Order: sequence, then structure tokens, then C-alpha cells
Amino acid sequence: MQRLTIALIAASALMASNSAYCAHALKTDETFQRTDIQQADTQGGDIQRAGAPPAKTLALIDGPLIDSIEPIAAVLSGLLGAGLPQQNPFHALRQSYETRQFQPVWFSAGQGMERIEALRGKLRTAADEGLNPGRYALGHDHALNPRTPEALAALELEASLDFVRYIQDLQGTHPDSLAVRQRGMRRPEPTDPAVLLAGIAATADVTEHLALLAPDNALYASMREALVRYRALVKAGGWPLMPAGKSLELGDLDERIPTLRERLFVTGDLLDAGLNSPHYDQPLYDAVIDFQRRHGLAMDGIVGKRTQRALRMSAEERVEQIVANMERARWLPTDLGQRYVLVNVPGFALEIIEDGELVMDMAIIVGRRVRKTPIFSGQLTWLEINPDWNVPESIARKDLFPRMLQDPYYMVDEGLRLFDKSTGEELSRENIDWQSVAGHGGVLPFRMRQDPGPANALGRVKFMFKNPFAVYLHDTPSRNLFNKPVRTFSSGCIRVAKPMAMAEYLLHGKDGWERSSIEDAVNRGARTAVDLPQSVPVHLIYRTAWVGRDGRVQFRHDIYGRDAFIADKLLAKRATSSWDESSSGALSSGA
Repeated sequence: MQRLTIALIAASALMASNSAYCAHALKTDETFQRTDIQQADTQGGDIQRAGAPPAKTLALIDGPLIDSIEPIAAVLSGLLGAGLPQQNPFHALRQSYETRQFQPVWFSAGQGMERIEALRGKLRTAADEGLNPGRYALGHDHALNPRTPEALAALELEASLDFVRYIQDLQGTHPDSLAVRQRGMRRPEPTDPAVLLAGIAATADVTEHLALLAPDNALYASMREALVRYRALVKAGGWPLMPAGKSLELGDLDERIPTLRERLFVTGDLLDAGLNSPHYDQPLYDAVIDFQRRHGLAMDGIVGKRTQRALRMSAEERVEQIVANMERARWLPTDLGQRYVLVNVPGFALEIIEDGELVMDMAIIVGRRVRKTPIFSGQLTWLEINPDWNVPESIARKDLFPRMLQDPYYMVDEGLRLFDKSTGEELSRENIDWQSVAGHGGVLPFRMRQDPGPANALGRVKFMFKNPFAVYLHDTPSRNLFNKPVRTFSSGCIRVAKPMAMAEYLLHGKDGWERSSIEDAVNRGARTAVDLPQSVPVHLIYRTAWVGRDGRVQFRHDIYGRDAFIADKLLAKRATSSWDESSSGALSSGA
């Protein structure tokens, strides 16, 4: 793979009018090693390493750089000519520049470096967007004094490469980002570089245009503000980590309590003074309750094992968690809907939003770690009252069949019926050789169905939307599980705490389906399918950090390890990806 570096382009600009050198960089598969980086440094590049914030601004030149852009266009035409290898990252820019007759995007006659400086300013603050400034060559600390068409053309291409990569990172359409998404998630094509460059070329205000290209959803915007706040906490020294030990309760005296007080004071959970007191008093108890609420823990005021684990998360780890959630927020559809259902899997919560306002919320139960609830978006189109349950093969084989072997009455108690897979004929339990079935590795020659009723695993109502995972929202007879703080009990579907209220809301406006009509249908016991008066978007998301409606940041345990996955597979890559990384795939509009 070609290892073409943007630093090489910067170096060519520093080398005055050596156009042959720049052309060599664009048209060969040369690898730029650390010795070349050192050479760029000695020539005035002073290029910083990935992730390090640049210390100086790009030197502006008084007055216009050029009187005519035609010499720059001529150089660009040569550099982006027909002989440019397709695998070269600049190949993706050729279409846009050909359409423009190779007129530059970032320079115009009679102007200086205002547009370049606007872009550079945004790249240097990429950390505010949860991105790594070290990925963008223009943001590095190297002083340029471009006077020749060759140097200006090199700077033009450096700016265009950085701009396209930054926008793809910002919108979550860069191949690095697409590679970490789970099956079924939205996978948009990376925005065509030609489209991006045409848009920026047409705008007079680069800064405003860049702001408009950021993700346009409330989840992302609020997390951006949270990131700024928590990075400020890190810069101020973070907070002390709670030492492990026995549980603490109201009235206790313990040498760890002053540390606990300081920890909660830093994040605003404890507002009172007396930070040195070792006494677990009422104000501290109230602060612990508030902390537990913000972290989805049992709100009992006891600083036990799970609460201590949350207290030992450092400010740096919380920043990384926020960044991971900002990345996932980029993956959401731009338009969530005028009204929609938001299912937060690790938050164990469902919200119904209408015109930006919360109209209903409820607890949910989600999939166990071995049977994770998938993350995707769909459309709720109908619901079923008194549903029967066609038991999925894996659940029938792994969960129900072993119980049926042990208890001959289990089928009757649970309302389960068996049907031949080939003919659909209902089978009698007495006519099945159970031990023979067990001896074949649990391969079942029949399918299972559970009749409607109070024992039905789907409860009294299920809410349907097409998806490749065969998951849906539904009621449950196991109501006691909603009282637990960690609710990973299902086989992938989402159990909802308020099914009747949700059915009433979704059927509002449909003649004959008021709340009393729904209850009557439930009491009749017959399976009844009802189309919704209009489809409603449903978004299953994985959000372990977000800003609550009170403005406080909420954190949840990473139940499926997906924050860690993003950190390992994406954030770590971005931390080491800089101008000396291969960018051959970064700008491909068809990646």
C-alpha cells in the first residue's frame, strides 16, 4: 500500500519552486520514513507528533499572495493529470478539480491565506468534536511561506486532503468509522470528495460552512458540550479515585470518606462544605444517591461494590467514554423523525419523543451478553394484542427443550404446542421419542409455539417493525425484573414496562382503538393484529454517556464492551494516524 504523507507535501512547499519533487511525491509509491520527517523538521517544518496540540499559528502574509490563480491551476493540472495512479489518495480529488478546470478551492486572486487559516483553525480544535487533531497535516505546527505556484498548489492539495478526511471523520463516514459498525447498522457511503470540495468552494465563510457539516442531532450536540466540560476537569487534575474497601452506609465513620467527599464535590454531586469530615452524614448520603442516579445504580445510598467501581473511573476514562458515544451519535440518521421511539440498550430505558419533547419514558429489559440486543433503526408499523410466540429455534433448543426433558408437565404449564417442521401438523408430546431427539445433539424435528395467555413470554402486547434480527418490543409476565438496576435478561428482544400506555399512544387517532378498546381486546384473549395509523421510527441505540434533561451528564456501565471496542479499533487508530499514515483509502468515495 502506498505510504504517501501529507508531511511530504508540506516539505515540498518549503522547498520553494522544486515542482519535480512535488510531482515525484504525487506519482510514486515512495515511503516517507522517520529520517524524512527529521529532514522536514530541519528545514523549518517543526512537525508535531500525532495528538500533540500545535503551539503556533500558520504565518499569514501581509497582502495578497498572488495576482492570478492561473499559474496554480496549471500546476494542479500537471499534478492531478491522467497519469496519476488510481491508488494514490489524490486520485479521489481529480474529478472535483477537473470539473473546476483545476481552479484552486482555497485561494483566489487578490486574497491571502484567510480560507486556509479558517480551515486550519477548525482542524486544530478537532478535539472538541471528539477527533484527533494529529490526523490532519494542516493542523501541525509548521511554518509556510508559500510564494510560488508550486508551493501554493502543494498547500492547496494538503488542505483539500485534510478537509475531506476531517468531514468524513466528523460525519462518521470515513472507512475507519464504517469498519467498527455492527451488522444491521446504517452504513452510508463516504461523502464524495468532489461534492465536499464543490460545497466549500462555493461558500464565502469557511468557518460557518464547516460548522454546518457537523452531525445535526441533539444527542451529538449535547455530548460535544459534555466533552468540553470533562476535558476541563481533566486539565484541572480530575478527581481522586475512591479506594476499594468495605461498603459504606449512612452513619459510618471511615478514613476513605474525605476522599469520597472530594470525589463527589468535583463532579457537583456534593455541594456542601466539610470535605475533611470522615462521617457519612445526611448531605453525603444525598450526594451518593445523586451519583447513583446519574450512573444507573441502585439508589440505596450504600457505597457498595458497584458504586465503588463507578467512583474509581477516572476523569480521563470518562472523557474516552464520552468520545466513544459521540462517535456513535454520528452514526444516527440525520432525521430521527417528528416523533420517534428511542431505545437505549445499556441505559435500560425507552423514550418516546414528539416535536423534541419527551412524552413518555419507561424501563426496559434487554439481551444478555451472550444474546445481545442489536443496534439499528426501523419503523414500527403494527402491534399485536394477545400474541402467540413462535419460539426461535435457538431458544427452543437451548432453553426450553432441556426443561421439557426434565418436567413432563412443563409444556402444559407454559402453554407450549409442538408442530412438525415439514407438514405443520400438531404433534402430541406422547408420540415423541424425547431421548432420541436428545441423542441427536438437540436438533429438534419440531417447532414450538406458545399460545396467548398470562404465561406467554411476550405478555399481552408486542410491537412490530421489520428487521433482519427478528427482534421486537413486547410486554412480559416477569414484571419483577424491572425493579433491578441491571436488566440484561432477554434473548435479544426488548421488554417494555408500560406496554398498555405505549399501545394507547401509538394507536391514538385510530377509530375504535381507545384505551378501553385495547383493554377489551386484551380481556377477550384472542390474537388481534392492529396496524398503526402511521408508522413511527424506532432507533435502538447504544448510549453509555449522555446529557440528561437536567443538564447533568449520565453514565452507564458498558454492558456489551462496545465502548472498549471503539477505543481499541477506532480511537487508538486515530491516535496513531497522522500525516505519516497511508491515506490511500481515506478519500475513496466508494470505500
